[in-house]
Order: sequence, then structure tokens, then C-alpha cells
Amino acid sequence: MVFRTHEGCYEFLVMPFGLTNTPSTFQATMNEVFKSLRKFVLVFVDDILIYSGSWQEHLNHVKLVLTRLRECGLVAKASKCVFGQERVEYLGHLVRSFLGIAGYYRKFIKGFASIVAPLSDLLLKEASFTWTNTAQEAFEKLKQCLCTLPILGLSDFTKGFVFKTDASGVGIEATLH
Repeated sequence: MVFRTHEGCYEFLVMPFGLTNTPSTFQATMNEVFKSLRKFVLVFVDDILIYSGSWQEHLNHVKLVLTRLRECGLVAKASKCVFGQERVEYLGHLVRSFLGIAGYYRKFIKGFASIVAPLSDLLLKEASFTWTNTAQEAFEKLKQCLCTLPILGLSDFTKGFVFKTDASGVGIEATLH
């Protein structure tokens, strides 16, 4: 990964998470490894997130992921593994609620504030939490928005990308366009 500062261009020889190759190569490898499991696996460089609807389904998904890693000659670092969590820190965010994660994509959803208004109202201190037909309709509409383009669109790796970065003494920020 190369990034530019006001003092010039810099390139990591070893990435902060221990890779000596570029993150894009590793990400492409992980995308290929888990291509058949995309319905319940999300991978960002060296983080593998497995999401399931039930405990039994989760146990099956974990088994499939670990089997796939073994088949490809890859290993999971035990000290980084956490299983069976109801809340997961991912990409610096603690995923606690549907609205919380949905808000991350608000700029890609036309009329986001209007769609989530009935759900946001449920969280007001002065209001009692009562799930209504209006809340259900808002929930379903927001789910549909999150499950279609552009939110779940996969990148076209046959086309070029613009990669913009910003670095400080404690971290790296990057945006892929």
C-alpha cells in the first residue's frame, strides 16, 4: 500500500497486521476462498465475520468456514478468534443494533431519514417501545434497501480503482473509489 503525505510518497514494507504482501492481494485471495460461502461470511483483509440466524446454524457455518480454510492450506490465529458472540466489533464499530449498522450506509439510501423515522421513534426516552405495523413496514423497507444495490454490490475487479489514503501516527484511513 502506498500513501502520500505533504512530505512525499511512502510504502509499507510490512503492513500493520503482519502481512508482507499488499492487502489487495490478500483480500482477493480471501474473496476467492470464501466465494461459495458469501451468504453468511463477510471478509475484510484478515477479519472473517460469520453471521447466522440460530445457534445451530452458526455452529454449522463455523465448521464450514474452518473446513474451507483447511482445504486452502490457511490457518486461523487462535488468539484472534472469538466464537458465538451476540455483539461483534468489526472495522472499528460495535454492531449492537439494526439501526446502528444501517446508519453506516445512510448516504447510499435515498430518503434514509424518512424510512427510519418510525424505528428511531421507538428509541426515544419519552416513548414506550411498542412495535407497530408502521415500524414493521419501515423495518422491511430498510432491510430491502440494505440488501440491494448499491449496498451489496460487489466490486468489478476487471476495472480499475482509485485508492485514496490518509495516514497519521496511530492509524491509516483508506477509501476505494
